[in-house]
Amino acid sequence: MKELRMKLKRVMLAALAMFAAIAFAAADDGLNVDVKQGVKKYVPGVKTPPPNYAFAGEGVEISWNPQDSKYIELVFNRALPLPEFTKLSVTAKFRSPAGCPVRNIGLRLTDKTNETFQFSRSVSFREGGIIEATWDVAAGQWPNSWGGNNDKKLDQPMKIYGFGVDYAPEGMEAKFELLSVSAFVSGGENARTTRPFYNFDMGDSFRRLWGHGELTQGMNALTVTGIRGELTLTERMYDLRYFRSRPTKLLLDAELSAGQVKVLWMFRDAANKQLKTPELSLKQGKNSLEFDLATVMAEAQLPLRVERFILIGQGDVPGTVRLTGSSLVTEQPLIESLDFDIATGNALHVLKQGEENAFRLEFVNRSNRSGKFNIDLVF
Repeated sequence: MKELRMKLKRVMLAALAMFAAIAFAAADDGLNVDVKQGVKKYVPGVKTPPPNYAFAGEGVEISWNPQDSKYIELVFNRALPLPEFTKLSVTAKFRSPAGCPVRNIGLRLTDKTNETFQFSRSVSFREGGIIEATWDVAAGQWPNSWGGNNDKKLDQPMKIYGFGVDYAPEGMEAKFELLSVSAFVSGGENARTTRPFYNFDMGDSFRRLWGHGELTQGMNALTVTGIRGELTLTERMYDLRYFRSRPTKLLLDAELSAGQVKVLWMFRDAANKQLKTPELSLKQGKNSLEFDLATVMAEAQLPLRVERFILIGQGDVPGTVRLTGSSLVTEQPLIESLDFDIATGNALHVLKQGEENAFRLEFVNRSNRSGKFNIDLVF
C-alpha cells in the first residue's frame, strides 16, 4: 500500500509539474499561414503580372535577380486573418543556400482599412541552411505604413499579408525557400468567461462561522436548515483561493423550501478592502440569482478572495435552503479562458487504488466563444 501511495504521489507531482510548464495559444484557424496555397512575387518597376510560386516538397521556393531591384515583395495567396490582439509574435522559417544575399526582411500586415504596416528586422541568409526569424508586434501605432486610411494605427482585425525582402545587390540569381509562417497572439478582445465557483458538493467544505443554522453536506448539494437572522458561512479554501481576473457577475443556484431568506457575498481585495454584494431575496422553489459585481468590483485591487457567504433568515419561520451550485463570470482574453484540471473520477481529486484508469488531464474552454486551441506540453 505504501508503494502504491508513493507511485500515485509521483504521478500527481508529475502532472502538476506539467501544468506549470504548459503554454496555451489560442488559434481560431491554427494561426499558421497556409503556404501550400503559394506565394506571389512583386518586383518594383516591373509591370508584367507577378509570377506565382507554388508549394513543392517542404516549402515554396522563390528566385529572383538581385540586379533588377533593391527589394522584392512576397504576398501570400491566402492571407492569415488574426483575432484581435494586444501582442503578436510571428515566426517564419526559411531555407537558403550559402551566399544568399538576403539581409533584411519586413513582416507585412494589413488592417481593416487595408493600410499596410511593415515591421523590419535584420536577417542574414549568408551561411545558408535553416533560418528562423521572429517579429514581435504590439497593438497601437506604427510609423512605417501606407495605403488604407493611412492613420498609422493598427485598426484591428489584422491580416498577415506577406514580406518585404531586402538584399545586397550581388550576383544575377538568388533563391530561398519559405517553409512556414506561424503566429501567436495574446490579449485583445475579451471573451465572456464563466467558471464554476462553488458546487456545494463533497469537493467543498463549508462550515458555520456564526449565527443560527445547521449544515448538512450531501453528494451534490449543501442543505442549510433552521436559518434565523444572519448566518455566516466560510469555506476551508477562502484564504487560499484568489481570483486574478475582475468578475462581473456571480450566479447562484439555490432552492428555498421554508421561510424567507436573503443572500449576499463578501469579498476582500489586495488592499484589504471589504467588498459586499447587494442582498438578494430567494423565492419559494428553485432560484437562479444573479449578483451584479461590475460596480462592486470597479475599484477593487486584484487579486480578490471570498471572505464570507451570508444567509439572512427573516420572519417567524426558520429558513431552509438547498444550495446546488454557483459560478463567476469575468471578461478576459480568450487565451486566458482555457482551464486545466486533473481528473481522478471523483470530486475529491483522490486517485483510488484500482481506479488508476480514471486519471486524465482535462482542458475546458470556459468562454462564450468557440475556437481551437494549440496546447504545447513542455517538459
